[in-house]
Amino acid sequence: MLCTALLGLAATTLALASSPVEPLSSRLIFNNHVDTDADSLANYRAEVEGFQRWSRERGRMPRSDDKLRELDLGDLNVLHTTDVHGWFQGHRKLSPPEPSYSGDWGDWASFATKMRTKARSEGRDLLLIDTGDLHDGNGIADGFPPYNEDEPGGKEAVDGHVSNQIFSMVDYDLLTIGNHELYNYTVAKDVYQNFVPQWGGRYMTSNVKIALPHPDAPNVSYAPIGSLFNTLVTPVQGFKVMSYGILFDFKLAAKGIAVQSPQEMVEEDWFNHSLDRADKWGVDAFVVLGHMPVSGDPGWEAVRTKIRTRFPDTPIAILGGHTHVRDCRMMDPQTMALESGRYMETIGFMGIKDLQKRKRAGNRGKVKFTRRYIDSNPRNFAHHLKLRSPRDLATKKGSFIRFIMDAISEAWNLSRLHGVVPQDYYLDRVPYGDSSSLLSLLADQVLPKVVRPSEKSRQDKKSLVLINSGSQRFDVYSGPFTRNDQYIVSPFKDRFLYMADVPWGIAKHLLNGLLTFKKGAVVEVMQGDTQYSDGDALLRYGSGFIEDIFVRWQKSQWFKFLQAEREAAAADAQAGNMTSSTINKSVEELEAEEDEELLKFFHKYDSLDKPSLGYRTIDQCAGPGDDTVHSPLPFNPNQPEYVASNPDPLPESDDEVVDVVFVDFMRKLMIELLNRYDLQRNGTGGYTLEQLQTWGDITTQLLYPRYAELEWQPAEGALKAVNAQARRAGKMGYAPLDTEPDFDSEERSQSETAGKTPSSGTTASTSSQSSSSTSSSSTSFKEDTSSSVSTTPPSSK
Repeated sequence: MLCTALLGLAATTLALASSPVEPLSSRLIFNNHVDTDADSLANYRAEVEGFQRWSRERGRMPRSDDKLRELDLGDLNVLHTTDVHGWFQGHRKLSPPEPSYSGDWGDWASFATKMRTKARSEGRDLLLIDTGDLHDGNGIADGFPPYNEDEPGGKEAVDGHVSNQIFSMVDYDLLTIGNHELYNYTVAKDVYQNFVPQWGGRYMTSNVKIALPHPDAPNVSYAPIGSLFNTLVTPVQGFKVMSYGILFDFKLAAKGIAVQSPQEMVEEDWFNHSLDRADKWGVDAFVVLGHMPVSGDPGWEAVRTKIRTRFPDTPIAILGGHTHVRDCRMMDPQTMALESGRYMETIGFMGIKDLQKRKRAGNRGKVKFTRRYIDSNPRNFAHHLKLRSPRDLATKKGSFIRFIMDAISEAWNLSRLHGVVPQDYYLDRVPYGDSSSLLSLLADQVLPKVVRPSEKSRQDKKSLVLINSGSQRFDVYSGPFTRNDQYIVSPFKDRFLYMADVPWGIAKHLLNGLLTFKKGAVVEVMQGDTQYSDGDALLRYGSGFIEDIFVRWQKSQWFKFLQAEREAAAADAQAGNMTSSTINKSVEELEAEEDEELLKFFHKYDSLDKPSLGYRTIDQCAGPGDDTVHSPLPFNPNQPEYVASNPDPLPESDDEVVDVVFVDFMRKLMIELLNRYDLQRNGTGGYTLEQLQTWGDITTQLLYPRYAELEWQPAEGALKAVNAQARRAGKMGYAPLDTEPDFDSEERSQSETAGKTPSSGTTASTSSQSSSSTSSSSTSFKEDTSSSVSTTPPSSK
């Protein structure tokens, strides 16, 4: 299967590379011109070559002084990914916590391969598991060039089609589907036809079916997208494992997709027959996959209860997903449920100990579960493999995967540079109004400078511009802002609409109306559809909306940390200005009062004398779960759901009219509010959807690229600006990633010395030369072209 995937993806990459995409050098123009004198041309050449190298740079290593916790391996072990959302190239920014998650899909493939070997050598079994949401959120999955279906490349113009082939280069044992594979029928059909067959029954969709041949066919019928269940026997100890793949009760799937609730699924005849089969077979463990959070969804309890009616004490390992959190809970003494984060930040680990002892005793006796949340980076991978150096992690397959991703990135122009971000901007690490607040930047700078001017015909009119904070998905970190970053920061493609000539007496109330409307009245999905929920949390959840759940989790983690640290803070000299009553507050009191002094104190945790910033998980299982000891990421809950850019200057009277501009997915809500405030002014309430017009050519995905081209153009040049940022990262302890071995050079060296008996000094010399010859490309950007990365692919073996 791997050879087929490699050959197919290589062919795809060549086809993509031949598509008519402008080279980086033709677009990397600062301030809209390039001077033609020799010095300017030399500087420009350095910019181009530097960023061609940067496009293949891979972020930074985590801090070397961070303490690591070991994996507690069992007889049967699991490595788990979920909610990758296209982050196959890892996290490449220099600011914390990004270096902690700098591992890419090549690193993960190498880690998985070597962990299998390690487990086998120790007489253990290891399963690789993924629980869905493979795309939507990164350019390598979503940034394909536009094609018509009948054009060459049209097949690739489907979300996730190409990145699924990258994903398939890791040989997973068990997989299931996520809701992001189901919002669009074309995407789901692509998964069914081109992705599922690669897995030979290991891709399971126990409660998801697809209409065939298409939803509107007269002879339409529904079939499971994947297998209903799977049985496997582990290769080392021969454990008999029964598995299912389940999706939460998803209500917003595309036409032609049928999702059954887990509660109904377990009452189906096929499910009961599968339990009969497990009984006759003598099953040793159930491994149940689900794109479903391990806390808060009743579907898991329905599945566990049904299995327990037939198998009262058989171990059950549950691997969840969907809400992007790190979480674990013991549903009973023989059932652990684990959820492993998001965006390739986390590799989940679960170990089941004493399973072999139980098997030898006729499947009687208790097992012990262990878990870890592994920060996804080469240093941590190498540590858990007991390697001497992260450089020893590399494999030929991992290097080939990286080459393919770089080729796709270049073919799709994902490394196109828009500008250099001068500082970090956070979604919720600082309060709204702070100079580092992304929402403040959006309201105060981006909306007035990018959105307002985009409709040329209305420049003589005053305008109010409104946007929802949910349109922003990720922090904006200092450093190069590229085409790939626009898919990360704001993946939605909402257009802007406007209602012309609204009296200011109505318009001035709209922002407050939005902020006081029932929370979460509108659900947005990646394809831009909308659904009203009237504040119904269950409907929001059923529609796939999880952002409020993730925010509540972040808030809970932060305030639990504050509570746990209160005694240490009281003893700390820096907390001398705090009263004992402040330090002894409960989590609930801290959340209610949002004590600013305490928050300011803990914002200082990002320093060299503290552990680096990252996840500091408090879950429901025994002992610490994170493999890395971090200082927690600060969280500030004071974030508005909507922000606005007011007319400048403000209207002089309530009767003066303004244009009201907003993103299109808010349109029904805006019409409702416009009519509400119009009626309060004794108007007719006659605003309708038909009166709305498109505002320029701007979309939410283009906000930051256009702002970067206006405002993030460093006077000293991009190359020098990024080099300065890289030097600051180095001083903070974030070193460049170790360069992988030059496998071709090593093979040539081995071939040349075949039949000879080199001395130890010669061997050491050869190794040293190999290392030095490939080390320059992972350092800062040098104008010398000798350190540029070769475009020759490494061996794919």
